[in-house]
Amino acid sequence: MKTYFILTVLIFFLALFSSSSCKKTKECLATSKGRIIGYDPCRYYTPINKIKDAGFVIEIDNGVTKDTVVSYNISDDLFQFPYIDGNTATNGQFLYTPDTQDKFKIKFNYRFALENEKTAVICLANIWTGPFYAAVKGKEIFITCISQQ
Repeated sequence: MKTYFILTVLIFFLALFSSSSCKKTKECLATSKGRIIGYDPCRYYTPINKIKDAGFVIEIDNGVTKDTVVSYNISDDLFQFPYIDGNTATNGQFLYTPDTQDKFKIKFNYRFALENEKTAVICLANIWTGPFYAAVKGKEIFITCISQQ
């Protein structure tokens, strides 16, 4: 009887710890606030894509710190995104102006994309992508339940 009780308690604690094992990994879903601050210049300036699924740069507000990521699954009808002159693609500009960025505040759930899930983007040769890649550092997220803030 004593062995049965100890075994039951052990199984209970194992089940409890295994169900709460989700730490801050890339597979976990997180809720956050942030704002859309720019776009992927390669997707935006590719003639076949234009704004549709352009890839938006998002500043995630983590409270004390902020993180910059890119997402390719934001609908372009969430906001009235401004038209960007094609000449800015050659100088590496991918951010909206600061006053425009404040218009695109969002609340959303997200998870980081795994390496095999990341979006492959082919870029035109005349687009300088250095500042964009430095900002997002390969961090792509999938967004769900997005809404304006």
